[in-house]
Amino acid sequence: MMSRILMGFGHYDESDGLVKVDDPLLQGGLVAVYYLPGTLVGALWGGWLGDRYGRIRTTGIAALWAIIRAALQCSSRNASWMFCARVFNGIGTGILNAITPAWATETASHTSRGALGLFIVVWFMPESPRWLVKVGRDEEARFILGRLRGEDDGIADAEFHDIKNIVKLEQDNSKSTSYFAMFFGIKQGKLHIVRRVQLVIWLQILQEWIGIAGITIYGPEIFTIAGIAAKDRQWVSGLNNITYMLATLICVFTLDRIGRRWTLYWGAVGQGICCFAAGGLSYATQNAIRSHKTHIFPLQVRAKGNAWGVVGWSIGNGWCVLLLPMIFAALGEKTLYIFGGVNVLAIIVVWALYPETNQRTLEEMNLVFASDSMWSGKRRRI
Repeated sequence: MMSRILMGFGHYDESDGLVKVDDPLLQGGLVAVYYLPGTLVGALWGGWLGDRYGRIRTTGIAALWAIIRAALQCSSRNASWMFCARVFNGIGTGILNAITPAWATETASHTSRGALGLFIVVWFMPESPRWLVKVGRDEEARFILGRLRGEDDGIADAEFHDIKNIVKLEQDNSKSTSYFAMFFGIKQGKLHIVRRVQLVIWLQILQEWIGIAGITIYGPEIFTIAGIAAKDRQWVSGLNNITYMLATLICVFTLDRIGRRWTLYWGAVGQGICCFAAGGLSYATQNAIRSHKTHIFPLQVRAKGNAWGVVGWSIGNGWCVLLLPMIFAALGEKTLYIFGGVNVLAIIVVWALYPETNQRTLEEMNLVFASDSMWSGKRRRI
């Protein structure tokens, strides 16, 4: 019975009260295929669907997909079945991760921003007014902006005209919106989309190697390495997950007050200290990263741009969770020092390369990236 539950990669040692991994490569592979190719493929597909058919329809498709994927994974009875189910599961998650942040960013003001339930509720949500303008449905876009912002003080009218102007600017400067053109910067003019793609990909890869992926997925093993007794591992893992939930509240008060960059700084500092001390408080950094990547892409390719962020997240997660079982076996507690070191690196990278998006509209971010300099300090003067 236990070998079936473990899918052949380990066994339960009753004397130690621990699950012993016999095949770390199989264990890592079962986890990694969710991201590579799962969420990576789903993100690219979701970005294309979102820009072509709209944010709401794409979210509905992904929610329906989620119902099917959950049934497949819950019914898995062997490693081969689980491999296939996790790939299918990852595709659905990739679609949702690519499109829902784009929709949330485009409908929220720039000053503050379950599968079956989502599938039912999503059809009652308003479509993104920015996507509606992009596809020429101006009257619908203006109506939704009026409902979201109110008709007082001309705020909705001002935002509508800003969106109209930026759509024209993007159409004049960007002649190609394919993933290939975005990745290699072909026919992008002064929008510098290739730079934005690289920024979101590498920020997401860094996110996984600062400890989030390892501590979330392999928490019990990490807590064992840290010296926590077998009988206490499960409740400590549960406490860690509760801490994730509470840590998201930090972002409610910091993202729109001190900005994304400072939230990233302090998240990395706090997590770096915890990793060096065998801790694990990480969720504040993760939320700031997710918020940042949706703000920096122009409207023409925002869903596809966010998809590139999920591609980076998939690569970072897939690479990390595949290798971690073998790294744990080889390095033990020294694995946590790797996480701590990457947090230090993340602080330097964010300071040097990533512009602040706080209190800037989505349209203003095109002006920030109009600079020919890749360095954040020079772009901040624009």
